[in-house]
Amino acid sequence: MFKNLYITNRLFLFLGIVLLMFCIAFVWPPFFIVSKIALLAIGGATAIDILWLFAAPVMIKAKRETQPLLSLGDENRIGINIKNVSSRSWTYSILDEVPDQFQLRSFKIEGFIKEGETQKLSYTLRPVIRGEYHFHNINIFIRSVLGIVSRRLVIADKMMVPVYPSVIQMKKFELFTMSSISRFYGIKKMRRIGLSYEFEQIKNYTTGDDIRQINWKATGR
Repeated sequence: MFKNLYITNRLFLFLGIVLLMFCIAFVWPPFFIVSKIALLAIGGATAIDILWLFAAPVMIKAKRETQPLLSLGDENRIGINIKNVSSRSWTYSILDEVPDQFQLRSFKIEGFIKEGETQKLSYTLRPVIRGEYHFHNINIFIRSVLGIVSRRLVIADKMMVPVYPSVIQMKKFELFTMSSISRFYGIKKMRRIGLSYEFEQIKNYTTGDDIRQINWKATGR
């Protein structure tokens, strides 16, 4: 339990308020009793929040979806499907362990999921070097309505996705090249008739043609 228990910023905020109340009690002693009651209330709320998170099994399923290949230099969509199969609603924060090549340290997806609800989340990654990209676990931090502490759920979903040069970028580069050279007079893409074995492209033999390119079967017919 303690391995997956994390303190949120809300608890530090409450403790800071109580500390301020104790400082006021030095000037006004009757306020000291109120400060102790507030401290006990925070302790009780923290205990209730821990019991609420760990007393019953929390079942949240998650699955990462990605393309078989990632395109180099393009925005690639990575999907995460989560399903709450428990009988409670949770506020969650998802930390997906993306490949080390991206060096993302503050990547986080936050949201709220009801009991029995399924959500489809997504984010984009832009690889800049080729190679093998290894995804690791999916970490889900859930919080109750109090939000004083959070519980971590580790979903094992390791996978390797290769990154290759983008086919889309290569097609764009080809179109850009043709548009650049088409400004010169007389330069354009054209199909030379007679240099293929397709019936529609066959022409009659003329002096000077290469006899190795004659389609003898079509000529015989």
